[in-house]
Amino acid sequence: MLQILKKDDRYKFIDIGRRLDLNKNINIGSHTIAQNSPVYLVAEMSANHKMDKKRAKAIIDAAAEAGADAVKLQTYTPDTITVNSAAECFQARGLWQGQSLYELYSQAYTPWEWQEELMEYAKEKGLDCFSSPFDATAVDFLESCHTPAYKVASFEVNDIPLMKNSRYRKAGDDFDRNCISGRCGSGCAYLSGTRE
Repeated sequence: MLQILKKDDRYKFIDIGRRLDLNKNINIGSHTIAQNSPVYLVAEMSANHKMDKKRAKAIIDAAAEAGADAVKLQTYTPDTITVNSAAECFQARGLWQGQSLYELYSQAYTPWEWQEELMEYAKEKGLDCFSSPFDATAVDFLESCHTPAYKVASFEVNDIPLMKNSRYRKAGDDFDRNCISGRCGSGCAYLSGTRE
């Protein structure tokens, strides 16, 4: 169970009895995120690129023009996030009803062969660019792209192997990537540098 508790005007992240100082500075790309820093605004690309790389770059342009500090991608493939099945439990609901999750994710994922180029493009526009990995292969891929941070998706915070893989990339004894996670509406918790 994860909790954020307020004690003596300092926020602490409680993770199975361990305490992390949320007042610690976080460095992502060229930005330092700290208690007295300006808001760090992240634009979520998600599936809004609609499988069009030019549109993806236009989203980055719009994020830069709007004053964002970063753009966040999602790194998965249909095969790494679900199975190709017609079973009821693998059918999309709501707006996407009538197609399987596999079909939905086939239309929504950001092709991996675009990601390093999009990261470079964002950097040229003055934006940090990082991603939400959804499995170990995505973390390995993002390491090869030298992403400055990971954002673990809310529904993935209970994926202990993913959390460990994202948090514990070492360069000697130092952690070389920031890992942030958040639950909808509750803010973000800084997870990097935590040892078991």
